[in-house]
Amino acid sequence: MDEKRVLAIHRKYRHKGGEDFFIADFLLPALGLSKCRYDALKFGPLFSNFVYFFQDVLEVICMGLGLEFFRPSLKAIRRRIEAYKPTHVIFNNFIPTLSLNAPALAKAHGAKTIYWIHNSRLYCANGLSFNGKKLAPQGGDGEVKTLTFNPEGLVSTPGRPKPAGPQG
Repeated sequence: MDEKRVLAIHRKYRHKGGEDFFIADFLLPALGLSKCRYDALKFGPLFSNFVYFFQDVLEVICMGLGLEFFRPSLKAIRRRIEAYKPTHVIFNNFIPTLSLNAPALAKAHGAKTIYWIHNSRLYCANGLSFNGKKLAPQGGDGEVKTLTFNPEGLVSTPGRPKPAGPQG
């Protein structure tokens, strides 16, 4: 059996939100218990560190103009994918603050893309991009998947995730 290598990609919130709790308290611990290798690429909140100020300005300008190819986040994601060579890439909290070309990039490198949708609240761009079958970004596998962890490692199945408790 080929070794599964999972890369989780996440943009943190300035004030810790549900997606931050999910990756820290559920996803990464669950991956640690599975037999697959995993890594996480976490981006800090936009404009939270002066060292990255100009990079964040460029990210926002490119986001606003739709220049996905020039976004600094895409370059960082490309570097990590090329170095780590994941079999699966889990996108958690990436719309619109990380490049929308990232799923296509992951797929071009042979990885299955998984979008983790937490809810459909009106102020959640990830939830608003989900139409019940797939997310709006082009170029990924084109469907939302739920994840099951078992002793053999990561198993992805099609379908909408079931809410496990209060939405948020």
